[in-house]
Amino acid sequence: MSQSMHREPGGGDPPEPDDPAFPNNPPPDDPPLDPTRPRRDPDVIDPVQPPPNPRAPGTIDLA
Repeated sequence: MSQSMHREPGGGDPPEPDDPAFPNNPPPDDPPLDPTRPRRDPDVIDPVQPPPNPRAPGTIDLA
């Protein structure tokens, strides 16, 4: 019979402030972010271009 490892929730060491897994949590000695410069945020999805209009002038109907 084998036993599985069990840990209580909430345990473990707190993450370091400059941990790359938390890019929006800079260390306290970092300069403030420039609000006009885009951030490298992995949660932000690039905008998707709309599909081309099949009825636009100059398109060829292949159907």
